[in-house]
Amino acid sequence: RERLSMKHLTTRELRKLTRHGGIYWEQLPSAARLRFFNGWFVVSFASSALCALAAVLDLVEMFTGHYLAFGFKLSAGIGAGLAWFNLLRYMEYSPQFYMLVLTVQQGASAGLAFLVSILPVFFGFAAFGVAMFGGQVEKFSSFSQACVTQFALLHGDIILETFDDLYAIPPPLLLESIFTSSSPPSSARC
Repeated sequence: RERLSMKHLTTRELRKLTRHGGIYWEQLPSAARLRFFNGWFVVSFASSALCALAAVLDLVEMFTGHYLAFGFKLSAGIGAGLAWFNLLRYMEYSPQFYMLVLTVQQGASAGLAFLVSILPVFFGFAAFGVAMFGGQVEKFSSFSQACVTQFALLHGDIILETFDDLYAIPPPLLLESIFTSSSPPSSARC
């Protein structure tokens, strides 16, 4: 790890430091101020806040009877995930495990960029599945079910079952006429 250095300070600022015996917080450049904060504290705070929110939502549900399952599950799940992720910070002090911490730090930005770039395509295909097959196939009956089905298909889990369900549906008349005949459909003629 790098120590907090004064390399970025100008000669004039260094003289001022030595003359007055120190530097005030307001005089520090913003890059030097950020070095005092650890990113793990943000993860820890977010984890604690989400777990506290999950506890409050559970209490609200218990005392009022309002069913807040989605908010509770989301905050509890992300909070617990961040709490487990927060355990990585304790591995920084072991030379054997520090390689894992470095790998996660360096790969997190690339993984997050990939996730942000692929999510619109994933959700677009899920919406297409609901619009196209939602009324006929149970696996595409809702948006969340379509996302689960699509995730399983991406990992090769239920490919045969899904295609058997889809082949049971007669294709729309326009698509059937486009793919099976050599002449254009009568509705498409000018």
